[in-house]
Amino acid sequence: MRDGLDPHDDCEDKAATEACAADGQCDGAGACRKAARGRLCAQPTCLDAHTFSAAGICDGAGHCFSGARIDCGAYLCGDDGCAKPCTDSAACPNGSYCANGICEVRRGNGQVCGADGECESGFCSAERICCDGACGGTCMACAAAATGQPDGTCAPVRAGIDPRADCPADREESCGRNGACDGSGRCDLYGAGTVCAPATCDPGGRFTATRTCGGGACAAAATEECGLSVCDVPSGCRRGCAADGDCIESSYCDTAQHTCAAKRANGASCGARQECLSGNCVDRVCCNSPCAGPCASCLAVENGQQADGTCGDVVEGTDPENECAPSPAACGLDGFCGHGRCRFATANATCTGARCVNAPGNTSAMFTPAAPCDGQGACLEVTSRPCPGSVRCLSDRECLPSVCGSDVDCLGGFYCAAGTCTAQKTLGSTCSADDQCATGSCPEGSQGDAVCCATPCPLACQGCSLAATGAPTGTCAPRLANATAVCGGACRQDFGLCSSGISCQETAWTFDESPPQTDLPYAWAPDSMSGILYSSKWNHTPGGYGSLGVIAGPLWDAAPGIVLCEKDPNDRGNYSTSMNLGGKMLDAWVLFDGPPTTAVCLFQLYTSDFILDELRVLSFVAQQPGLWYQLHDTVPLRDANLLKLLIRCVLDDGWPGTLYIDDVSIR
Repeated sequence: MRDGLDPHDDCEDKAATEACAADGQCDGAGACRKAARGRLCAQPTCLDAHTFSAAGICDGAGHCFSGARIDCGAYLCGDDGCAKPCTDSAACPNGSYCANGICEVRRGNGQVCGADGECESGFCSAERICCDGACGGTCMACAAAATGQPDGTCAPVRAGIDPRADCPADREESCGRNGACDGSGRCDLYGAGTVCAPATCDPGGRFTATRTCGGGACAAAATEECGLSVCDVPSGCRRGCAADGDCIESSYCDTAQHTCAAKRANGASCGARQECLSGNCVDRVCCNSPCAGPCASCLAVENGQQADGTCGDVVEGTDPENECAPSPAACGLDGFCGHGRCRFATANATCTGARCVNAPGNTSAMFTPAAPCDGQGACLEVTSRPCPGSVRCLSDRECLPSVCGSDVDCLGGFYCAAGTCTAQKTLGSTCSADDQCATGSCPEGSQGDAVCCATPCPLACQGCSLAATGAPTGTCAPRLANATAVCGGACRQDFGLCSSGISCQETAWTFDESPPQTDLPYAWAPDSMSGILYSSKWNHTPGGYGSLGVIAGPLWDAAPGIVLCEKDPNDRGNYSTSMNLGGKMLDAWVLFDGPPTTAVCLFQLYTSDFILDELRVLSFVAQQPGLWYQLHDTVPLRDANLLKLLIRCVLDDGWPGTLYIDDVSIR
């Protein structure tokens, strides 16, 4: 059949369902004809937003040949191919918008956006997410992080957050917004328990408890009167006190009752300082001051005030609290109060009695008057002074009267003359009595030369003036010989010294004369019967003749010796007179001619009452014949009345030798 004809309807027309299939005509070659080559079999289309596919055409063999694919790059794909640069969204096809000259496909819900036009829904939320609604209400959001719903779904913000700052926080005391959403699309409020007003204590002692929020409002205030109790924040009134700190300043805690009590005025009884308004509980009453120290009181009966409660000094001369123990010191506390303190012994009370002290030898006498107290606990110093008139102390408390009665009333160095203590005279001064001289010696000379002498100078043939003796005035010396022979026989009469001549020289025995001088007062008889002999065998004095020998043995009972001086040998039976050798120096030399012996040699003095006084003892062992031993001593002044002076040696019993004595002197 010719091309284009199908009279028998052999070829089914499939073009309605298949663009390039048989079109219902024969092709002239014995077959059903296909759609003509180049027939449009597929519309141009966009494979995606940026890929364009051109129109498809049939290939004439029943197949549809797809159009070319075109990459539009940054531009959107349109129905007629890739779009050109846009200036606004109106230039873009439906479902797209213009962005930076390029048509972009609008985004679905949940995708990121920058403006409403970018979203298919037309809503770009505050979170920059394409949303299914405007979602502009309070505490609404389109982000899953804020709502817990999928991104792009507008829903209430979760409770406790406020991502859009829809709910700025109010102050707590307002009980308003707390700065977060409540999860139901509203701002959340401060909840119950939120403090909207703290507890307070006003100056009047009223306590207002803490108030909290409820339903968006602050609860009503509740107050309490604390009275004497301390108002404490936040606990309230301190009921049932345990200490004073639980009570207001004008009250104290009665710990027995555990209640606050009002403090008391001055004068009211009290047991402790905190009970008093003044803060001072003294003597068991409230006092205006601490009233500290002894001799202060807050009791009127003790301090003389008109009423209790005022501190004052305890009445003079009392000590009601026994605070002032008396002191043993002379000027110390007397055991009573005075002028607000423990009182000292009163001024002018005697603390030290008068004293009078004689110096050794009565050379001075110092009187110290009684010392008074100063009233402040000290004993005043007083000045000592010499007894007036050079008198000595009558006792250990007072001086003698200044008018003397005798020498004993005067100090050493003074004598009493016509009721006045007068200084004793110096050596060589004219005198009339021994007490007038500082030396104690005023010898009355027959030549009228009575002067103060250095020594007693008692002998008739002694003097103490230059004219009488040729020695310096005041020095006792033998008187010079003169025509009147004043010294004749004087030494023989009183035996003050053994004399060898008219001029009263010192006594000395050298035993160098043979026979010896017979007018000397020797108290021995030198003969063989007495056992005393003069001998020239031994001599102590160089150039001398001999010495006096005393034969020992039975005759002397082993204690040979001699009597040197004795009162008048011609009147030995008369003991009414005596000789004075006080202060004289005695010397003698002894020699033992015989075998060695133990010897004790000494001077012996017999006083007028026959008391023996032994002087220096020479104790030695006589071993060498021909060796002289010296005896030397001074006659004590106490031995002023002597009857006899001896030399004696005690030797071994039966010693057969001879004792020799030589150069004996009294000076």
